Order: sequence, then C-alpha cells, then structure tokens
Amino acid sequence: MNTIYLLNPSSCGEEGENTIFDHRFFPVKVYHVEFVFFTHPDDVFSAGRALFVSANLYDAIIDAGYTGLDNARLITYKMNDQFYELIEHSEIPTQNYYFVDVIGTPNDDIYFELDPQFDFFVSERMKVLMQKFRIRDTVFVEFK
Repeated sequence: MNTIYLLNPSSCGEEGENTIFDHRFFPVKVYHVEFVFFTHPDDVFSAGRALFVSANLYDAIIDAGYTGLDNARLITYKMNDQFYELIEHSEIPTQNYYFVDVIGTPNDDIYFELDPQFDFFVSERMKVLMQKFRIRDTVFVEFK
C-alpha cells in the first residue's frame, strides 16, 4: 500500500477584492483570482478550499506526469501593506502563480476529501517533488 500524506498548505494571504466567482454553478466557477500576500508564499499555498501553486512547481508536476491537477489559471497578486515591513531583507515574490483545480481521486497523486472536513492529500512521490521547491510553512502529515 502506498503512503498518503495529508497536505496542509501554507496560508500566506487571502483572495482580494478583484476575485471573480460565479456562484450559479456547482462547483463555483472562478473567472479571476487576485491574491493578497501577507507573507512570502511557499510554492504551494491555499485559501479556504482553493489551491495555488507556483508556475515552476506546476511545470514540474506536469512534466513528471503526476495526476490530479487540472485547469491552471494565472492569478494576479499584490502585497499587503504590512508585507513590506515584514520582509525587509527578503525578496518580493516575482514568479507566476496558478489557481488549480484538484480533480483527483485516491488513485491520483493529489486529491481532496470533503468528509469529515475538507482536506488535500498527496502521494509519496508528489510530496517528494513538492519538497524540492520553496516549502517553508506547508506541512505533510503521514496519513496511511
């Protein structure tokens, strides 16, 4: 049996006021995401049930043939006013980030479950790949 990990992505900000949702659909359609960073993001982060990955991590996942992600959409982002005070000696993010749909099942490299609460899960190989990127606040917990 393969080891599965509960993925607790970093929470480095929130969706901004220019995010556009269409609640007439289930699941809700997202036409645009603006993200407001409070701190420097990991290469994978979340806000609520939304999962975001850096362009570099997304490319590595796709190039490796890993499954469970789809429909990457480029987001716009800005920094919270306090962000600049917190990172005096650190760089401001300059790379692209994507909002991605997690469409996997337990047979894929990434998937989610709604019950008993909303959680993301990743395979061993997805965890190993993600750890090669900027992963400072994201946590992987062995699940089974």
